[in-house]
Amino acid sequence: MKLQIIVCYSWLKWILCLVMWLVVLGFYLRFLSVVQIHLWVWLDRVIVPDHRLKSRRGSEDEDDDD
Repeated sequence: MKLQIIVCYSWLKWILCLVMWLVVLGFYLRFLSVVQIHLWVWLDRVIVPDHRLKSRRGSEDEDDDD
């Protein structure tokens, strides 16, 4: 009887540990996807307008020469 309780407890411990790791992994992957989305939005705001400003400045300089 005691052996069955110990075996059951060890199986329960492993299952709970596995569930905990799956939950942690799920939160970690969700966190990474959120960070990736924010990173892409930030890069889109920072890098793309910078190139647009440079291209506009270049076109304005060409217009001033005419």
